[in-house]
This record gives sequence, structure tokens and C-alpha cells, in this order.
Amino acid sequence: MQSILLPLAMTVLGCGGLTAATLATLSLADDGHDLVTYNSWKGQSFSLSTTAETGKITAATFRLEIVIANTKLVARVVGSVAGTGAPDMSDVYTQLRITTNPTGTTLQPVFFQEDPEIFSRLMVQGATYWLVIGMTNEDHEQASPAGLIRWHFASTNGQDPDAPAGWQVGVMTAASGTAGSNWSPVATTPYLFDVTLTPAPIPEPGLAALLLPAALFSFRRRRP
Repeated sequence: MQSILLPLAMTVLGCGGLTAATLATLSLADDGHDLVTYNSWKGQSFSLSTTAETGKITAATFRLEIVIANTKLVARVVGSVAGTGAPDMSDVYTQLRITTNPTGTTLQPVFFQEDPEIFSRLMVQGATYWLVIGMTNEDHEQASPAGLIRWHFASTNGQDPDAPAGWQVGVMTAASGTAGSNWSPVATTPYLFDVTLTPAPIPEPGLAALLLPAALFSFRRRRP
């Protein structure tokens, strides 16, 4: 498979100047799939430049075939292990849970939303992150407790000419051992997905106006 860099596409919400953004590869040509189970998580890297707009990833769509379901299926946005570039499962920024329970070998987009029980963190500029998917435990109600999912990947490079600079799909994907342990990154074409970014809130002008006099007063009182 070939490497890819795909910038971020953005849509204006018209609410206080904030924007919603989507980083996506779903429009790229399909070239096959890798297996995702409890014993083998998969991941896709992406990065923010030092000038990128930051925020949280609050939803994601994966091009999947859920052959054998597992109720412990989750997706996470995590950081990278320093010096290796592999996913750092201890550095969680967002956890996403599946919102439907599709089963069968039909290829379809499968939607995940932010888990309200897990605290989400804002991502920072100039860093590499991973979107990972897998099962946190076995599901003994199923014929195969580890579950069986096929995550499809792309065959071609792609680029959105209208996307602003700052966000890119990485050239690395990764596979792990049981429950997301011992990741092995490899340079390849990306998995098929999109993620929705909710940007960091911008302070309301009225609040900023209220805070400025207080800040000036505090500054004056500190002068000798």
C-alpha cells in the first residue's frame, strides 16, 4: 500500500464563529481489509501542525464489516509513545462508543459517538495522534468471544483541495496484541474513516470585556 497525506475539511456552523471539521478518507478507493478483534486492535495516525485549530474528536465513522459482534467494541483517540511513534494507550484524549449494532458481512459505515462517561481532552498543536479501534474485553455471549470485524483500507492517495492546512492523515497505521498492547506501526495507505472535530470554545466578547478591567486592576495593584 502507498502512503497518503490528507488535509482537514471544515464546515462553518455559524454559531459564535466556531467551526466543525471533518478529517476523512471514506471517499478513497477500497483495497481490502484488516481484521479487528479483542486480540488485535488496529490504528490510524494523524497529526496537527503547530498552527492547526485544536479541539476534541466527538464522533467517528468507520468503513467496517461486523462479522461477529462484540459489545465491548470501542474507538479511542490516543497520543503517541515518544521515540517510537506507536499509539500510547495510556494517553487517552477521547473514547467513542458504537451507536448502532450492525451485524453481517455487508460493508457499511459504522458510527461512533463520544462516551459521556469518559472525560475528553483538547488535543494540542504540533503533535501526532492515533485513532484506534478494538474490543476492551471478550464477549462470551457471542460464538466467537473475541469478536470479528473487518476494517477496510484505501488503495489510492487522495487530497481535498478546499481543506485548510494543519491536519493530516498520517502515513502510519498500526496493529496490536491483546486489548491494544504491543503496537507495531507500519507505513501504508490509510484505513477508511472520518472523524468530527469540535473546536476549542472561543471566549464570548462580553466575557472578555468583563475580565479585562479586572486584569488591569490586578496589574496596577501589584506595581510598587
